[in-house]
Amino acid sequence: MSSNREEETAVRDAILAIVERTIAVEARNLAQMSSSLLEGNVLEAIYAIGSADRVFVQGVGTSGALASYMAVRLLRRGVRAVASDATGIRVADFLVTMRSSDVLLVTSRADGHREVDLAIAHARACGAKAFVVTDLVKGELSRTVALVLLDMLASGVAVHNRSRAEDTTETLNALREQLAGRRMDLTGALRDLDQVPAHP
Repeated sequence: MSSNREEETAVRDAILAIVERTIAVEARNLAQMSSSLLEGNVLEAIYAIGSADRVFVQGVGTSGALASYMAVRLLRRGVRAVASDATGIRVADFLVTMRSSDVLLVTSRADGHREVDLAIAHARACGAKAFVVTDLVKGELSRTVALVLLDMLASGVAVHNRSRAEDTTETLNALREQLAGRRMDLTGALRDLDQVPAHP
């Protein structure tokens, strides 16, 4: 019985050590982000996304979840966005309607994905702007930093077109109320706007 308790304690301590280490590593990554941020690239991406007819958000592998997350964040700020984690020939279906007025945003952190290379090449051939999350900072990019960068872009887009973000929030809340039968305020975009003064 005593050995079982000792084993459980050892496992618990090992798990807590992993938790603490993960927090410490990601806290360090986030602290380094401010000095590695390429502000010009971030601003260019925000302006382009905020002005695009549509944003094609692409992720490969686990970054596909980031792509879906980002598309929802943009939709809630009034930006037409579609996400894909497609691989192989399905990528063609994702890209086929892209036009010069659209923007490609790639959430994958790793280089060398054939699907990403194709998407970027196709966007450029169409005259559409393409941005990769790894190009927003210098050096390595952790998943936590990638997520923060995507949140940063979404918040910037809300500020870029404040009235659109406010109108979209109003419509979303009205639809949610009809679906739920009660008031369900969605305030993410408005929280973005609360952080900055209104501009003309």
